[in-house]
Amino acid sequence: MSEMIEGVPQFRKRARLLHEIAFSIYFPRLLMMVNDLRSIQHPSQRSWVDDLQLLMAGVGRAPSYHFAFTFLWAMSAAVLFLCLRMLARFSIFDVFLRTFAGIVAVIGFPLAAGYISYLGYLHMLGSIPRALLYAYAPYRWLAIEVMAALVCVLLYVFLKWPSKARWGLLLLGLHFAVWTWLVLLGFFSLVYPLLGFLASLAWGLYVRQSTESPRPPKLVPAQ
Repeated sequence: MSEMIEGVPQFRKRARLLHEIAFSIYFPRLLMMVNDLRSIQHPSQRSWVDDLQLLMAGVGRAPSYHFAFTFLWAMSAAVLFLCLRMLARFSIFDVFLRTFAGIVAVIGFPLAAGYISYLGYLHMLGSIPRALLYAYAPYRWLAIEVMAALVCVLLYVFLKWPSKARWGLLLLGLHFAVWTWLVLLGFFSLVYPLLGFLASLAWGLYVRQSTESPRPPKLVPAQ
């Protein structure tokens, strides 16, 4: 009696889809936050939300800042997700999802928070290490924490460390606990560490599922 193989690893496809959705939501929000804060530091430069408000005012009534921000965020997330879906057929794009998207998920918010001050300190100090330390002032030890988190991301991607999911969750929880504490001091909104934590969970699941051995195929008799 002949047999046929049944059972495609759909769990990997679902993990990838979840990762793409989380990244599409989180990444545009980070970019818009940086753009908004940089425009506040430099009043001569308008943010993307300001430009959208002016554009909409040209064809009618200008929307509120909150509406314009949400609309731009939603449109950016949708466009990014569609691009990720179209590129999903190329296997080389998996490197992007595993590395760059993982870095954004885990330390995207810390890097964005430091970048806001980094350029100014780099201009004044002229030294990358010193500018990095001063960017996180008065908590300069955060620069070391960010670098340690980056190393952990690369170890997880390339060396599968930590191999136990519970240790990875513990490190991830400690990392975001530090940055949630910083947010509670009043510098940023809690939405950033929350979205970052969820995006990191989706990324971690995707990397783990993509590196595990496929499930054995199910053999069923042909009718």
